[in-house]
Amino acid sequence: MLRKHNEMRSTSTTRISYRTWGNPHNPIVVLLHGFMQDATAWDTAGSDIAATGRFVIAPSVVVLAHSASSLEALAADLRSRITTLLAQVGRELKSNEGISLVGYSMGGRIALAWLHAFPNDIDALVLESAGLGMASKNARSVALAKDTETVRRLDRVIQGDDTFDEFVDWWQVRPVFATQSSLADAIRLTQRQERCRWSAPDVRALVTDAGQHTMSDQCDILDDLCTFVASGRSLLYLAGSRDRTYSEVARVLAHSLEIPVQDGECTVDHVAVMLVDAGHNIHLEHPDKFVRIVGRWLASNV
Repeated sequence: MLRKHNEMRSTSTTRISYRTWGNPHNPIVVLLHGFMQDATAWDTAGSDIAATGRFVIAPSVVVLAHSASSLEALAADLRSRITTLLAQVGRELKSNEGISLVGYSMGGRIALAWLHAFPNDIDALVLESAGLGMASKNARSVALAKDTETVRRLDRVIQGDDTFDEFVDWWQVRPVFATQSSLADAIRLTQRQERCRWSAPDVRALVTDAGQHTMSDQCDILDDLCTFVASGRSLLYLAGSRDRTYSEVARVLAHSLEIPVQDGECTVDHVAVMLVDAGHNIHLEHPDKFVRIVGRWLASNV
């Protein structure tokens, strides 16, 4: 069972590997994957964004059940590993030559933790269908209850009462993924295989350490984003218009930033909140559209 937010304890560290595309001397883009995914989730987008003149790094972040962790610790560990990777190609993180950080869903949570801890690393931030923290005590209680149910089901797998395939079956029919049912069989099979590469103990650690309930309060995250934008740096928030939950998150952010929510894909504004005709995972459902939006926006702002 999960404990309350301020009582959480877990035993996790991270295992991180990478996929890279493009010339290592080009501007750096880091792509952070979602829950129960890995770097292969970015194969199409990564190579296409690299073709626009970027050096793209996509880490695979796996939380292991060994020592305590958190969103903040994940972000710090990831930053350290990427710094090492860049050093191997003669690059470094510089406050006057920051990276463009792209985070999808859980990857967006890690990106926001990175922004909070190391704001000078980032020149441009792209959040795709990412939560913006807990808006109230009730919202945190709801998130904690959902994560607790996920852990309960994973414990049944770990104890041998269920199979991991059964857990994946349960996970991928969640309402947030409804629009993915119309994707080609080959795409859905690849998505399932990606999830099945995980193990129940590692997924359990990921839920405990980086689940929705672990996020900071929404007011604090919005403050971080407003400060980031006020410093003249670039922010793009993308949500699928057919994803009701994250469409509403997009509206909350737009209200906080005092900008309109845009429909379509034409923006080059350095700060933009956009609804795209898609569901939760835009870069999976419409990879060409995702690359077109992000590529043009990066070209105009970074």
